[in-house]
Amino acid sequence: MAQLEPVNPTSVAGRRWVLPQTYSFAAAWGTIPLSLAEVYPIASAMTVGFRKKRGAFYPVAITGQQPDQNLYIGPKGQSLGRLLPQALRVHPFQLVCTGGDQYVLCVDLASHCIVDTPEGEAFFEE
Repeated sequence: MAQLEPVNPTSVAGRRWVLPQTYSFAAAWGTIPLSLAEVYPIASAMTVGFRKKRGAFYPVAITGQQPDQNLYIGPKGQSLGRLLPQALRVHPFQLVCTGGDQYVLCVDLASHCIVDTPEGEAFFEE
């Protein structure tokens, strides 16, 4: 389960992040949020639908026949599709709408990409 927290020096203190080696984190994502800019290109490779959230409709890539199924992720976490939605490419980061046109950069602290070791990238320079 995702644990999204705003990226700030307090929330990520002592932690670093690494790029995901596989896409296994998305194996149970039945839909993947899309930006408006990627709807057209993704539609050539995946089924695109719309999900209602807070009274508005948002584009999503439909990746399976069940809510927790992603047919575009293989058994070893490899991508089986031609194109990858941005939400997969920027994991463990996500922009979260805080209302209106305001967004905050968040990170999934439950992701295996967040480490407490010296390897990886620092969130902030000292």
